[in-house]
Amino acid sequence: MLEDAGYCICAAEHGRAALDLLSAGLAPALILLDLLMPVMDGWSFVAELKKDPVLKSIPVVVTTQAGKRVLSSAPVSAGYLDKPISQERLLQTVARCLLKKRP
Repeated sequence: MLEDAGYCICAAEHGRAALDLLSAGLAPALILLDLLMPVMDGWSFVAELKKDPVLKSIPVVVTTQAGKRVLSSAPVSAGYLDKPISQERLLQTVARCLLKKRP
């Protein structure tokens, strides 16, 4: 959906792989983060992200299908999306977060 809307995306299969990409120099404007991932979950990913002074400024939008109870304890910095995610809500959330990030 994001590519069809003109966004350049990069995907990682789990939090550790995402941290490896970020450590290698990937500099995303926004991170869409699924809380429930193998190897490293969303909470652990954000804990590691916050340790880096540059990376911790990247807005994080959390996604989950686990419901509101899980989202209430989620490491959200920019927003959240319940699954299933509608195209309209995804694109609105991404646009809003990127607009806020502009200098």
